[in-house]
Amino acid sequence: MTDKKPDNKAGKKPKPRRIGQREEIAKDKHVIRVFLGRDTSTGKRHYHSETFLGGAKQAEARIREIIRRYNAGEPIKANADTFENFLDAWLEAKKLSVEESSLKTYREKIDWYIRPTLGKKLLARVMAEDIQRLYGKLHDDGLSRATIHFVHTILGMIFKLAVKRKKLTGSPMAGVELPKEQTGDQDAPEERAMTSEQVARFLAAADGTRFDNLFKLAFHVGCRPGELLALKWGDLDAGARTLRVNQSIVWRNSKEWYLKKPKTKLSRRALPLTDALIEVLSAQRKRQLEARLKIGKLWTDHGFIFANEIGEPYSQGTLLNDCKRILKAAGLPVTFKPYTARHTMATLLIAGGTNPKAVSERLGHSNVTITLQTYTHVNPGMQSAVSEEIERLLSGQK
Repeated sequence: MTDKKPDNKAGKKPKPRRIGQREEIAKDKHVIRVFLGRDTSTGKRHYHSETFLGGAKQAEARIREIIRRYNAGEPIKANADTFENFLDAWLEAKKLSVEESSLKTYREKIDWYIRPTLGKKLLARVMAEDIQRLYGKLHDDGLSRATIHFVHTILGMIFKLAVKRKKLTGSPMAGVELPKEQTGDQDAPEERAMTSEQVARFLAAADGTRFDNLFKLAFHVGCRPGELLALKWGDLDAGARTLRVNQSIVWRNSKEWYLKKPKTKLSRRALPLTDALIEVLSAQRKRQLEARLKIGKLWTDHGFIFANEIGEPYSQGTLLNDCKRILKAAGLPVTFKPYTARHTMATLLIAGGTNPKAVSERLGHSNVTITLQTYTHVNPGMQSAVSEEIERLLSGQK
């Protein structure tokens, strides 16, 4: 008698049991079934089954994804939320942590640049490649690198929350690259601060306009535009020659506004005033009293130092438009803005040898690093002065 042949051919190992199977039930439609092991107490087999829409290769990839998720202890089913729905959820969460004006900006950028391209995709199906293509489209549409960078920041926050809420296991942002600066951007001159000569030209052109006193004050105190427009007569102590800065004005739209307190204690500050600035504010008070007498009972008394012809506060948009007209009249770059006065004050003070810490406190910053990195700029002629100074020091001149 001869021995029975073994079930497997000699020298070959038995094939491992396949734990995932698919069956095509229609074109690009499969039933997937994946073995997930046995119950340790009953020995019962557990399977995951689902209907998958896609080709054979995609179905096989889905099987591998199920197995990976099961072994990693992650939810097997991909999150069914649309990205559009999660955008709304993120905006809702942001209501609790940001100002209304910031929330409005986030919503605008999402509605303009993110929602139209990525909104209809499933949250779990938004890949790094999709985001990269979005940046390419925004770049081709002529958007600035700063705008694309802001969109990048928003998306980073959105996907961070998705991971935190366990909607995703990881953020696709790790695989995204920001576009490089366009040719010529790096060589463009930085014009965020004026020279003292440019300040004189600007104030001369502003003389007699409704914001001339505001700008005279702005270049000396370095307040933000919203802080300047929120100043009230009650903030001025003429006897002590101080001006208290403790709030900023925010506009919801062209008709509604509200006052908000600063985020930090250092932003609430009392600024000493010179005799010249006291005279500027006295001239502003006289002008306002004349306007008030002229209009009579129609005057709305909110107490603002810089108010329109009926006592209502100005918007930052109105201030910006007037600033542009003054710049044009002075023959200055239109890249300057009302905020330029703040940058200019910090730059000129530090260039003149003022202690950066004192400048930082005047600006209301929490630390001097913010002042040095953000609000000081190299104006034309500064590097020439630096060259002369190092030559003097190296030559031993006194």
